[in-house]
Amino acid sequence: MINSLSFGKKIPVMQCTIQNRINKKPVTATISEYDCTNYSDIGEIFSKCGRWNYGRSMASDMNLKLYNYQNFDLENYPYKFYVMEDEKKDIIGICETENSAHNINISFLESEPKKKYKYIGQTMLAAMGKMLSGKNGHNMYVMNPAGSAITFYTKQCNFEPLVKNREWDGLIMQSEKISGFIKDVEEKSGGKIINIKG
Repeated sequence: MINSLSFGKKIPVMQCTIQNRINKKPVTATISEYDCTNYSDIGEIFSKCGRWNYGRSMASDMNLKLYNYQNFDLENYPYKFYVMEDEKKDIIGICETENSAHNINISFLESEPKKKYKYIGQTMLAAMGKMLSGKNGHNMYVMNPAGSAITFYTKQCNFEPLVKNREWDGLIMQSEKISGFIKDVEEKSGGKIINIKG
């Protein structure tokens, strides 16, 4: 059951560190989850990220979650929506996931277009991995990677093809590699990824 106190709000779930591209200094950031229980959540993504590659798609999927909330039950709804905000509360990253009992699929992942910061995407993935590990989950997937993002997932994040030599058929990071990936990201970004959800 969704807590009525969280209606229309982002729920902070992780605190992390990214890096300013210009001065190379660490910047504290917060990853929050939208509960999608009213239109303000959708409106925020649409107005602030509507010009991003995946902003409108994510807002549309959030609208579908709201519809399901209003008409059915969200208890087992598989899609979750996250944003990363910098210290000024500007949205600098978005992520949509599809969750099952033991695995997580990254549906959308995008960093702010101005490229003010480094390690946004890797840090959001590491945070998703940390949440998955905290629930004794197994694997992270990218079932439909954009062609332009395959190198990011495979070279920078160490995802592997589900089918040998066929990255476009889907990527996987198996559970035994997730903790190592989280540590690598924390070392690069200069700070721990801390679970702050109550």
